[in-house]
Amino acid sequence: MGAVTIRVLLVDDVVDVRRLVRTALRFRGGFEVVGEAADGSDAVRLAGELHPDVVVLDLGLPDLAGRDVLTRIRDESPKSKVVVFSGLEPTDRDWIAGHVEAFVLKDADLDYLVDLLESVGRPREVVESMDLPQGLARGRESRRATRACRMFLCT
Repeated sequence: MGAVTIRVLLVDDVVDVRRLVRTALRFRGGFEVVGEAADGSDAVRLAGELHPDVVVLDLGLPDLAGRDVLTRIRDESPKSKVVVFSGLEPTDRDWIAGHVEAFVLKDADLDYLVDLLESVGRPREVVESMDLPQGLARGRESRRATRACRMFLCT
């Protein structure tokens, strides 16, 4: 199975911040910036059109308050994960923390943000399980059944 590209929407009213994050993601690889927005209205519209894997969201946008833009993005693209990348601690941090996957202050190391986006954006692995017959609940029999099952799944 090949590497999965994480689709990202960057939302910040400062073009240099978007450029910096975009460059860091491109340098790391495995990311595709599918859209950029400088205000909340564009962020909501693009989230609804593009359905990115991850939205990197600044809460200090010129047109919509942090809670509004976050709620609307969640409504438009419920499967998108949201990572807040903000210059200030919000007064309603507890509410925001309950509605996003992560919160990073802009003075954090950029590599930390990129690592976090990689972790948040990566699809969760599907774990296979199987029920063993009662007699296989012990040692050698269960190991033999597990090996046989692995061989079957791998071929």
